[in-house]
Amino acid sequence: FSGPQSPCERTDLRMAIVADHLGLSWTLAREMNFSVDEINHIRTENPNSLTAQSFMLLKKWVSRDGKNATDALTAGLTKVNRMDIVTLLEGPIFDYGNISGTRSFADDSAVYQEKADWASENSGANAEALAQGRSHSTDLIDRQDNQENSSDSVTSSPRGDSGKPRQNGEHSETPHRS
Repeated sequence: FSGPQSPCERTDLRMAIVADHLGLSWTLAREMNFSVDEINHIRTENPNSLTAQSFMLLKKWVSRDGKNATDALTAGLTKVNRMDIVTLLEGPIFDYGNISGTRSFADDSAVYQEKADWASENSGANAEALAQGRSHSTDLIDRQDNQENSSDSVTSSPRGDSGKPRQNGEHSETPHRS
């Protein structure tokens, strides 16, 4: 079984999907009654990733709001005009075959393994396809660079252009004498 098994893992998967679509919305955070201090704390804990910031915000919100969390999020998203995520929340990836018909981040008892497997398999396949696409485009760029006249290349500087930008923003070093 490769899909999430425990309610916590399923909740984390759901929050990760929402966080990925949301980015970090301070408007939504304020709508969900997070203080400026709480928001800044999340921001400083995860300075390099908006998705991680959003995920932490959702995690705090689920632990605070419990069973009302999903409805509160839906209301907040509607107020900040993020109907795309409201639609996502109501879609099949969040249904998981929950028998009662309610959808909740905090309480999801019945799970169809196929849906969880499908989600994890497809996210892996998409990442793989993106990686392959990047490597193909890099190969193409490398080939184009090799076909061009090397004296026109950005990396070679036969004319002694000291001080002019080189590839990756580096400057050639010239010793300064006083």
